[in-house]
Amino acid sequence: MKSDLDISVAQLLAEKCFEKFRKLPKQGKPSDNQWTVLSAIVLVKSDQQNKIKILSLATGTKCLDGSTRLKSNPGTLLHDSHAEVVARRGFILWLLEEMVLARSGVSQYMSVVGGHKYELVDGWEIVMVSTHPPCGDATIYVRNSEKCDDSVKDVIEKAFVSEGEPAAKKVKLDLNRTGAKPVTGCDPLSSGLEYHKVGEVRTKPGRGDRTLSLSCSDKMIKWNMVGLQGALCSALLAKPLYLHSFILTGQMFDRTAMERALYGRAGVTEVNR
Repeated sequence: MKSDLDISVAQLLAEKCFEKFRKLPKQGKPSDNQWTVLSAIVLVKSDQQNKIKILSLATGTKCLDGSTRLKSNPGTLLHDSHAEVVARRGFILWLLEEMVLARSGVSQYMSVVGGHKYELVDGWEIVMVSTHPPCGDATIYVRNSEKCDDSVKDVIEKAFVSEGEPAAKKVKLDLNRTGAKPVTGCDPLSSGLEYHKVGEVRTKPGRGDRTLSLSCSDKMIKWNMVGLQGALCSALLAKPLYLHSFILTGQMFDRTAMERALYGRAGVTEVNR
C-alpha cells in the first residue's frame, strides 16, 4: 500500500464517505449512544485524485460465535459482520456487476482482456477508508506511542526496563490491548509491555463462545498477499486487485503496529505494501 495519496484527497475521501453514510436511511444505523466502525472501499483516479467513486460502505462490529457457526448449515448464516469485511464483500459484488457491464462494452471501470478475462481500467486506484484500526494485531501497540518519534520511544522503553533508575523515575508503559485471541498458544498476559505477543494470527474479539472468524488484521494481510477479489473473481480477473492506500480517520493509530499487521509479518517478499 502506498502513501503518495495527497492529504487533501484523503480528507475528501473521508468526508465523502461520511456524507454518504449520513444520507442513508436511519434504519440499521447506530443510535447516538452507540458506537460502531465505518469502512468503505473507494476508487480514485490517479491523475485526477478529486475524481472518486464510492463502491461500497458498511458499518459493523459483530460476528457469530463458534458454536452457532458449527451448528448451522454451511452457507446459511453471515458469520463475520465487521465493517471492513462487509465493505470488501460489497466490493466483490460491485466487481461482478462491472464484469457484466464490461462484457457489454458499457463499463467505465472494467475492461475485457484476452477475450475472457477482466481487469480494472488503468488509472483507477482502490482505497479503503475506515474509522478504526482493523481488530487484532493492528490494535496492539505501546500506548501514546503516536506522540513519540522512534528515537524518543526507544529512550522511553529503555527507561522502563532500566534497573538502575529509581522506581519513581521509571516511565510506566503499557500495550493497548485487544480481546482477539491467538489461534495457537496464548498471550503471556503479563503486566505492561509483556501482556500480548505481536504478529500473531488471531480470532476476532467478542463475548460468549469463541468465534471461528479471523481478525480483520489477519484478513487484510491475506488481501495484501492474494488480492481483494476473492476466489470466484480470481478465476475471472487477469490479475489480482490490491489496495493502493488505507485511510484511517480516527485518533487510534500507530504506524508501526499498522505496518506490522498489514504486511510486515507476512514472512514473504511478495506482499502488497
